[in-house]
Amino acid sequence: MHLVGYLKNKDRSQVGIGTLIVFIAMVLVAAIASGVLINTAELLQTQAEATGEEASAQVTDRLQVQSVIADTNTVSQPGTADAEITTLNLTIKKAPGSGDINMSEVTINIISDGVQKNLVHNESLEIGDDLTYWEDSFRTEAITDSNPDIITDNSNRLKLSIGLLEIGGLGPTDPDAELQEGDTVTIEISTASGGTTYVEKRAPRNIVGGDVYKL
Repeated sequence: MHLVGYLKNKDRSQVGIGTLIVFIAMVLVAAIASGVLINTAELLQTQAEATGEEASAQVTDRLQVQSVIADTNTVSQPGTADAEITTLNLTIKKAPGSGDINMSEVTINIISDGVQKNLVHNESLEIGDDLTYWEDSFRTEAITDSNPDIITDNSNRLKLSIGLLEIGGLGPTDPDAELQEGDTVTIEISTASGGTTYVEKRAPRNIVGGDVYKL
């Protein structure tokens, strides 16, 4: 009888040890799984925050165009080429809520009279420079007392100049990008964060050489 009781107790002990091993294994699996879930949740949260910041920057970090002033050439005599718009001067500022905008990181895609060009900022560009320097560039200068290349405050205003004469190229067979009467120009200004501003303007019906027009 004592031997039979001993064997029964031994069987119970073995069952209890097996159950304990299974329990410990389940705890370990649960701990590992919870660790993976926590790490995944932290990663997803970080990615979501980064995506939110990028999306917010794309919406807020952009430029506003307050006005577009067109300069013309001086050709207006009978029997010569028609007067046309050769330079666009945009007054720009940063949009409300935008961070600092560095103009060296801004790109412009322009379509003028059907001619498309991508332009980058050239901080050393001057009005009197050789025309070839303007071919792929735009320039900025300060209107208010501020840095001409970086907009840091909502009160800052810059003049952004684009030479249409050079966009199509300077060769005799290159396309003509200057604006004549009724022609349209589309300007897409993109900041480093991806914020984009679109401007579309049409030249006046009557252009007199040497005059300045607000488009």
